[in-house]
Formats: sequence, structure tokens, C-alpha cells
Amino acid sequence: MADSNLLHRLCALAEHRRWLLGVTASARYRSLGVALVATLGSGADSQVEVIAHRRAPLPGDLRNSLQRLRAGRVRSAVDADVLAAQLAERQALLLDEFAAEVAPIWNHVSAVAVHTPGVWRQQHGLIGYAGLCDAARLADLSGLNVIDGFPYRDLAQDGRGRPLLLLPLWMLLHDARQPRMVVDWGRRPRLVYLPGSRDASAAARTMSLCVAPRAESGKTLPAAIARTIREHSPLAAEAILCGRPLDNESFESLRCELGAIRLLAIEELGVESRALRAASVALLGHLHLDQTPANIAAATGARTPRVLGRLTPG
Repeated sequence: MADSNLLHRLCALAEHRRWLLGVTASARYRSLGVALVATLGSGADSQVEVIAHRRAPLPGDLRNSLQRLRAGRVRSAVDADVLAAQLAERQALLLDEFAAEVAPIWNHVSAVAVHTPGVWRQQHGLIGYAGLCDAARLADLSGLNVIDGFPYRDLAQDGRGRPLLLLPLWMLLHDARQPRMVVDWGRRPRLVYLPGSRDASAAARTMSLCVAPRAESGKTLPAAIARTIREHSPLAAEAILCGRPLDNESFESLRCELGAIRLLAIEELGVESRALRAASVALLGHLHLDQTPANIAAATGARTPRVLGRLTPG
């Protein structure tokens, strides 16, 4: 059932923002996520607000088939196309359920951006990517413009095709006054450095760091995170924690290791951790519509920043 406070708020904002949806899948295709983002302005200088989000599990048989495909155990291109079509139907169902929650602005949605883990292969010095988005089917089922295929232009510039969510993260979480570090606490924690600036050109200095080797675990992990922050961003005043929830002991251990660096949960900035990836994908769609290059060449290895994505009309 839709939240009445959310509906009233959406009615008030409907005409004054651009509305984008982001759809993504978890790393192992256990679930799909969608987020609604409102933007004011153009390009990377836009003001951004994450309005609502929703998640839904994928059926076990589809999840297992997608995992086999990623592991290279499905050889036929036709099989991959069938799985992409099945995934598009689940994405359309999620969007249909989400539409009731954000009904006042649904007709104002500019596009839905889709980015999934996909299938990656490297051979003969080339990197291949298949995104598993049946954009034509999803556009027909949802009636929305669909933007997908974000890695391809970066790959064409001899980049690695990832990471591509650094500029959206900067748009969502940076502080104009001081640099920040995002601590993504997952199976293999990562840091993202967010330079502090009012000028979006500073976003080109955003970078992603692997926090520690796999051997780092338990009580040594907070120390490794703090050490990496001090090495790469000694001026960072705040660290933003997202990803898997931490128990109190781990949170306090990390806070102590960080010393003078203030540790914040991402929810304190008005963004739920579970919505972060889908909201970042929605911003890739926003950047595509504004024809703003979205890949940070220093991070992906591309020769030149490029406008990412391709649009399929709804």
C-alpha cells in the first residue's frame, strides 16, 4: 500500500523536477532493486534526491540460470537472450508494483536506466560484456524509455567498462567543503574517494580503492580500512558507511580506528544503503539524457570520457 505522506510530497514536487528510475540486480541475481530519483538542474551539477525504492526477490530457477550463465556454463547465445527476456519480465513486474507507490509522478518519469552485473569475458586483450537487458521488451512492457548498455562506450575507448557508478556516487554523497570516503562494507570491502568541491569538474578525481587483500578479516579489517584512508585521503574529514549492516562491536572498532575522521551511516545523509546502487544507476540515465560523459577515465582506463548508454523509446 502506498504511503500517503509520500504521495502528498510527490504531488507537490511533480512539476518541478526531472524523474528517473534505476533498476539493478544484486551481484548473484538474488534480487532486483528499483529506486526513484528526482533531479534539479543538468548534468553532474544537478541537485539530487532519492525519493523511494523497492526490492523484490528473483525466482530460484531464474536466479540459478543467471548464475550459471555468468559462470560460463551456458554456451548458447539464444539461451542468454531467453534469460534476458525472462529478466525483463521480472523487471517490468517490479516497475508495475512500484508505480502504485509513486503514482503522482509516474507519467513524469523520463526514463528507466538498467544496469545489471552482466557477463564479462576477457580474451586476446579485449574485454567483452553482455548486459542481459532486453531493452525492447522492457520498454514495451513498461511503456517507459529504457537506457542500458552503459559499459560499451567505455570499452570502445579501451577502458575496462567499470567501475561506472563513481560519478553518480559523487553526485549523491559529496560534500562541497571537504573530501569524504565512502566505505562499502561487503564481502570484499571497497573505498570510494569523493573530492570536496562545488564544481562538478572535481568529480574526475573520484576514485575506487580495494580496501585490503582477502586475507584481511575480523578485527584486522577496520585497521586496514583506516590505513587505506590515511594513505590515499589524509584530508578526509568523514567516512560514510554503506553496504552490509555492521554489528555494534564492528562499528565501534571502525570508529576507533578512524580516530578524528567522523564515521557516518549513509542513512544519516538521507540515502538508504539498499537504495544506493539503483539510485546511482538512475543517475547514469540522467547523465545520458543530458549528454554528459559519465565514465571517469582515470578509474576505468579509457582514453576519453564518453556519454554512456543507449536509449530505447517506450
